[in-house]
Amino acid sequence: MIGLADFHADPGGEFRRDSQPRTEDFQNERIAGTDQFHAAAQADAERLEPLRVLIVGLDAAHDRADARRQRVKADERSGLFNSCHSDDKISFPADKSTQPREVIDAIAGRKFVEMRRRLGQSLRVNLPRPMFLLLAAALVAGCGPTPPLAAPKAPTLEDFLPKHAQPKLRTMKLYVGPETVDAEIALSRDEIMTGMMYRTNILETDAMLFDLQVPQRASFWMYHCPESISAAYITPEGVIAEVHHLEQNDTNAVLSATENIRFVLETKEGWFARHQIVPGMVIVSENGPLAATFSRRQ
Repeated sequence: MIGLADFHADPGGEFRRDSQPRTEDFQNERIAGTDQFHAAAQADAERLEPLRVLIVGLDAAHDRADARRQRVKADERSGLFNSCHSDDKISFPADKSTQPREVIDAIAGRKFVEMRRRLGQSLRVNLPRPMFLLLAAALVAGCGPTPPLAAPKAPTLEDFLPKHAQPKLRTMKLYVGPETVDAEIALSRDEIMTGMMYRTNILETDAMLFDLQVPQRASFWMYHCPESISAAYITPEGVIAEVHHLEQNDTNAVLSATENIRFVLETKEGWFARHQIVPGMVIVSENGPLAATFSRRQ
């Protein structure tokens, strides 16, 4: 082992080893060299102080060094820390061999610098420049104010209405006074709601019978109906109570005058007038009275 007495500080502050062991008073030289070393280490530690928090593992060593440094200072004041020259080496008491805190701080500082250098190299090697730019852009965008959420759009009438004409429904032969027609039968909710919407080129023989299931005040309109039609409002017994003209694309509902309407028969515009069909006439199906024909749906 090489002792501190085998070194001396040159004018430039560098420590150099003597070619021959020195025999003069090592105490003064050791103090002078140690002061220079401590000053340089203290300057390094102050510059690197912000990084020192990264090395958590050195906290315990620093705490132990504080206690030992206090004991070393006490021994220096009492003269117990003087060097003992033997075989050209400096020896110290076994319990006073711990380095001062300033030396530990300097060593820690060099470790901080090395860690920072390695971290920078790792980022430069593993993260290409485009990724840096994307990361920076994401951080900038993430720091901005969050745009307010758009209020949900309130539903409109169009959201609940059919969007196209329905295919031709099943038919049933009806006897309307002296006339016979093959009428489509609208039974389900969607079939009744769609009716003749979006239909064009309604023929003289076209007809549609609506079963409302229970007696009520009938209410029909012509929204999205490009052709005008005629409608007969019919009682549960199959008696025509009213005949109305329904104008194309009219969104105003045409109400019945009575609340005892269960069936509605739609035809080409003017069909009832052309065939002398008037209120009071009875309509029956090929299976008998309308009430009996559709009674199983109640």
